[in-house]
Amino acid sequence: MKRQSFVVALLIALVPSVAIAQEQTSVDALIDKLGASDAVTRARAACEISTWRQLPDGRPSATALVPVLAVALRDGSKVESDACKPYRNWGNWGNGKDHGILVGQESANALAKLHDHGVAGIADVFLSAIREQSNHARANAAWGLGVIEHSSAVAVLVEVLSGDDYMRAREEAAWALGIIERDQDGAVEALLDALLRDKGNDATVREQAAWALGIIGAQRSAAALVDALADDAADVREQVAWALGIIENPVAIPSLMNALDDADADVREQTAWALGIIGSSDAVPGLLRGLDDSDEDVREQVAWALGIIGDSRAEDALIEALKDKSPSVRKQAAWALSMVM
Repeated sequence: MKRQSFVVALLIALVPSVAIAQEQTSVDALIDKLGASDAVTRARAACEISTWRQLPDGRPSATALVPVLAVALRDGSKVESDACKPYRNWGNWGNGKDHGILVGQESANALAKLHDHGVAGIADVFLSAIREQSNHARANAAWGLGVIEHSSAVAVLVEVLSGDDYMRAREEAAWALGIIERDQDGAVEALLDALLRDKGNDATVREQAAWALGIIGAQRSAAALVDALADDAADVREQVAWALGIIENPVAIPSLMNALDDADADVREQTAWALGIIGSSDAVPGLLRGLDDSDEDVREQVAWALGIIGDSRAEDALIEALKDKSPSVRKQAAWALSMVM
């Protein structure tokens, strides 16, 4: 099963970085670098701070970084990911594609790291920046509030998601609401509105809203997610199918069965996964059709779903799938067959 959406965002915020051991730069030197004219130097300084395992000169000294990083939230420069290689080993995420580093966003990560180490006032920095005229400051502040999982920020994030003119600010607000994972202060309703009626009609915001709705898991979002299976953007439909699987509301089964005929193979694959997670035998007729899908990843996922559901009606079709030209499909069909017999 493919889960491609927001891998980089989640990796940065939630997965501990693989830091490369080296001598830490002094706070004074980092302040100088954060003010450098060269964007790579600024990014590298923020990256170093965001991977700190301990404060180099103690908490009082590190506090001096806060106002400098607060200003850096406005930095819209983007540099290659290699800028952070001295401090972080990304591996081969995104099939080797360099997604780049936003200096302002990395500065938000640095502030979040200071928050982790007990430096006071970081949430207030983000809450102030999210009201600034700078588009980059608002977007990076929304991101930062998600990284520190500041539950008191839900209302302001809802405001940004619902009304900000800058697309990335709305996108980061939706992400942050999912990370904070609180069904409060109108978060679910704002996400549903963004999913169906984003003010900029931006697919990236709709996709992020679908992800957040899945994470929050409110059952009342199921009907709107079902409607969003008809979204024009395949990436949105794929994320919606994922969210419906996470929520596990059987009301989605008929529409998910129809989505097994989606023009996009990734959507069909994700839909098969969702039907398997929901686990209802009502999905078996649709899944049986999916064993003849033209895409082998879809057929493999369908076989998995049939095995999870465990309905004996799938036995004959799974026996036939043992002849599939794809070894991975045959292997999955053999496992599924053991679950339905």
